[in-house]
Amino acid sequence: MKFSTRVREQIKNRSKGQCEVCGMRLMIYEAQIHHRRPRGMGGSKSAATGSVSNGLHVHMKCHERIESNRINAMDNGYLMYQTQEPSEVPARLWYGWHLLNEDGTVTAIQRESGGGEASLPAGVQVVKDVETSVHSEKVQWVSDTIPM
Repeated sequence: MKFSTRVREQIKNRSKGQCEVCGMRLMIYEAQIHHRRPRGMGGSKSAATGSVSNGLHVHMKCHERIESNRINAMDNGYLMYQTQEPSEVPARLWYGWHLLNEDGTVTAIQRESGGGEASLPAGVQVVKDVETSVHSEKVQWVSDTIPM
């Protein structure tokens, strides 16, 4: 399933014009929306495949790195299995680990070495009382890009 125009706009608004993987400013000609849970050959009928939580606004270079280094991309939440729900799989954005919400916001999470909340993958815990919208000023710049 392709992203609808409305979903594409929500993903772009969430990114505030920056690659969600490395944080670099996106130019229109190099910006792409990446499916975290791939559509597969022939597409997908699942509504979650075309959801806001399944998309990342990235530039071509990061998109190429995601596709060429799939194991690392899965470890960072940039790719996932067809059986996983995008809203439940955290992604390592340039400003930290977050769950991507369907309303175009993100929820900061804290990764742990063991345990975690029952509804999240092992080792992941929601940071209490911290729901971050990329539209707020709470987001801090991270000087280093995400290693791939």
